[in-house]
Amino acid sequence: MHQLNNPASPTPVTDGKNVYVFFGDFGLVSYGADGTERWQLPLGPFANLHGMAASPILAGNLLFMLCDQDSESYLLAINKDSGTVAWKTLRPEAVHGFATPSIFRPKQGQDQIIVPGSYQLTAYSAAMGERLWWARGLTWQVKPTAVVSGDTIYVTGWAPGADAGERQNLPPFEEVLKEGDKNSDGKLSPEEVPERLRHKGSWNAIDLGRDGFLDARDWSFYQARRSAQNVTMAIRPGEAKGDLTETHVLWQIDRSVPVVSSPLLYQDVLYTIKDGGILSALDPANGRVHKQARLAGAVDNYYSSPVAADGRIFVVSEAGKLSVVKAGKDWELLSLNDMNEPCYATPALADSRVYVRTQTRLYCFGKP
Repeated sequence: MHQLNNPASPTPVTDGKNVYVFFGDFGLVSYGADGTERWQLPLGPFANLHGMAASPILAGNLLFMLCDQDSESYLLAINKDSGTVAWKTLRPEAVHGFATPSIFRPKQGQDQIIVPGSYQLTAYSAAMGERLWWARGLTWQVKPTAVVSGDTIYVTGWAPGADAGERQNLPPFEEVLKEGDKNSDGKLSPEEVPERLRHKGSWNAIDLGRDGFLDARDWSFYQARRSAQNVTMAIRPGEAKGDLTETHVLWQIDRSVPVVSSPLLYQDVLYTIKDGGILSALDPANGRVHKQARLAGAVDNYYSSPVAADGRIFVVSEAGKLSVVKAGKDWELLSLNDMNEPCYATPALADSRVYVRTQTRLYCFGKP
């Protein structure tokens, strides 16, 4: 588990009467309005070096839970009233990820579950779990949730080592074995990986089987990871099926890509916040940058996602600096509020009030 993560990181979801929450290896739990437990669905244990982080979502009578990990990734649909599994779809192409799915409602057809994951954005039938379409080009580890607006989907993903200029083409596994496999056991220990090809970060990030060695599957992931790119992109799937990479991607950019924060589409401007306090206002039609600048006084890391209401954008940094920004192509910082402790949760807006959860407190801001 990452030091900033814990089993209560996922956000609960409610249908207005009941609450549904995911607690990682404990699984899913549903509570009634009076706090009575309605059902439990045990899940896990999961093979994820940072712990789980995706949140459950609702569509109709189904609850959806994305469980991307290094051993067996899958998307799960659960009957919200009984807690029984309606369907389970495996995602063999995906390894550990942290993004919460979104709901896409095309003009024709049924609801689709939109899943950002390893190297691609994928859509599944909400009713049956069938994989409908996908678009390649995402990075290897995705945290932000995709934004759906009308017929267009905006998705972003950043991971270490995938910025422009950092990518590297690695040789095939067979070639590396010939060079480094000194004991001829068909796999590579950390010492057997040639120095020029060694992973600079955690060994567990590429040792998917957690056995202390790299096999062909591990190397295939590592190889794809080193050639992946950090990107923000827009996709308009229409009624198409299959691989939409070459036909339905409207635009993509590989600069100032957010690390954890999800994008915000508000009043026909797409906003992203990147570590360092870099707030970008993009044209959602073509990805062109209207304005990009740092939030003065809040040059920091960002785990919270921006939200908006009443012509203003609210965004909170890791250190608890809450910036209020006048929305628009030429956005303007209106005020900066310091809550003096870390904040990792996205603010919630309801009934003309702003709710912010810091590390130890829950704040409510609004006029009396």
